[in-house]
Amino acid sequence: INDILDLSRIEAGHVEIVAEPMSVEGVLARVRETFEPLTSEKGLSLRIEMAPGAPARLVGDEQRLRQVVKNLVANAVKFTSQGEVALRVEAAAAGRVRFTVSDTGIGIDPAQQQVIFEAFRQADGSTNRKFGGTGLGLSISRDLARRMGGDITVASEAGRGSSFTLELPTDGSAFASETAPAATATPAQASPVPRTPAPAAMPAIQAAAATSAVPDDRASRQRPGRLILVVEDEAAFAHALVDLAHELDFDCIVAGTADEALALAALHHPSGVLLDIGLPDVSGLSVLERLKRDPATRHIPVHVVSAQEHSQVAMELGAVGHLLKPATREHLVDAIAQLEDRHQRTMRRLLIVEDDAELRANLTLLLARDQLEIVAVGSIREALDQLGSATFDCLVMDLVLPDGSGYDLLEHMARSEAFAFPPVIVYTGRSLTREEEQRLRRYSKSIIIKGARSPERLLDE
Repeated sequence: INDILDLSRIEAGHVEIVAEPMSVEGVLARVRETFEPLTSEKGLSLRIEMAPGAPARLVGDEQRLRQVVKNLVANAVKFTSQGEVALRVEAAAAGRVRFTVSDTGIGIDPAQQQVIFEAFRQADGSTNRKFGGTGLGLSISRDLARRMGGDITVASEAGRGSSFTLELPTDGSAFASETAPAATATPAQASPVPRTPAPAAMPAIQAAAATSAVPDDRASRQRPGRLILVVEDEAAFAHALVDLAHELDFDCIVAGTADEALALAALHHPSGVLLDIGLPDVSGLSVLERLKRDPATRHIPVHVVSAQEHSQVAMELGAVGHLLKPATREHLVDAIAQLEDRHQRTMRRLLIVEDDAELRANLTLLLARDQLEIVAVGSIREALDQLGSATFDCLVMDLVLPDGSGYDLLEHMARSEAFAFPPVIVYTGRSLTREEEQRLRRYSKSIIIKGARSPERLLDE
């Protein structure tokens, strides 16, 4: 989730790059501290060195530099099962420095070496299945490198390891203006249309509507208060969704890019959005995050319909559902029905899963609000019954339950498409080990340890 938020901020131009003096040794020490335990656990050698003549100090954004270098080293560790991971710092051309991360891992086929820098992409599907990850790290890293006046390049051969090189200016002058990289931006860096278009921007949006590749209703609305926005770049599928929306008595407008989707959502305030993830300019998940961040559009229900499996991430970001392509007509009808139901519903729903009856009652009293319906249950079985029959906006749960653990509940929800997966807040009295916390972070929006201030913290969350 943090990766997606980071990518969204970068795409929207909301990432601030600062220039301040830093020690290169300090950056390398933090990297060593982070990765020595991981490489030791995998039986890998970790070599971190500064070449003769390498600058000892830089002017730049230390936090972002560490983020990029750590992303590169983390990938090297992840994709290397034996041998070595190395980080070498050396002087480059005048006034520049080079950080090179090399490994003896699986390597990358030349045909895939640019694809890996695209958001939500890895070298191939088997990489994601075997090693996991969102495919965002390299996209974020390259975007940040370019905003700092540098770039990342790769040299690799399948089966023989990889070498990623980050090159940056040493004095920070090249990124005094963060908007400069527009000329070299990749499609994933395109600046979005402002979330609430200024009056001067309206004619441009309306002109784009007139030349839409898929005929839609933006110029001839016939059903007041009933409008579906389809965000889909595949014309044939978008056309089919327009026809289906008409059958279900909705007007329908189509956006083929993320920029157009954000502009049309702000302009038309649709009843719901059917959102593809694989858009040509930026990821649909980034569109979802921006819609939910903007007070003017966050109330609009969004249902993801995509060939890419990101259901848990989509639900965490606020989608009401996730449907994989190719989708049947019946499933698409259900998706639009979900949007209609959520649009018409003003009441929000919260599920509490807590086995202690007294604490369950107290939590219900603490969280009670107008326009909030609370369902409180005491076991995994009861929770699954509720999640299988209704949609909830949030789940607050304990880890210790009479018929299993909270982990069992979360993993059951994740394995089955029969259950909704709302944002999860774990509210527990247990002290968690590092491994337990990492396991929970796969599913949980927030982890709160019960204590003196925990009720207030829970309320804030």
